[in-house]
Amino acid sequence: MALQWFEPNLLSDSNPNDHPLWMDDWREFVIELQTTLRPHNPVTDAKHELDCLQMKESGLPNHIKDEICCVGKA
Repeated sequence: MALQWFEPNLLSDSNPNDHPLWMDDWREFVIELQTTLRPHNPVTDAKHELDCLQMKESGLPNHIKDEICCVGKA
């Protein structure tokens, strides 16, 4: 699918100055990929993102950990 979308621009013989911005800029290319080839089912994508959530390395503040610990013992 991606090749079919990008191939016409990559193989074009037209003026080299007349090409999409994403051909010269990695960030623009990534944005083009994300917007063009995003998931077809946003609900499934949201579920996947929720399943993959992780707490940052810093974790919870100590005062919250202490409260959770006390609640767990009660």
